[in-house]
Amino acid sequence: MNQIFAFYLRTFDRQQQREMGHQIQDMLVKCKFGNEVCKPDNFTFFYNLQHGNCYTFASSQDSNRSQ
Repeated sequence: MNQIFAFYLRTFDRQQQREMGHQIQDMLVKCKFGNEVCKPDNFTFFYNLQHGNCYTFASSQDSNRSQ
């Protein structure tokens, strides 16, 4: 069954695949990093064929370190 679903999922374009998957706004209930509250904007989206929508956390503290 998973192989059939994966086959049909590949027929959709990236935008359709993203819309069908979980959205960070729906999953992020409560998040705090250091003394900062996390928001969906603190996450970077990427799509994985095996796992679907994935998100990587990038705090503002991380961006301050690179400057």
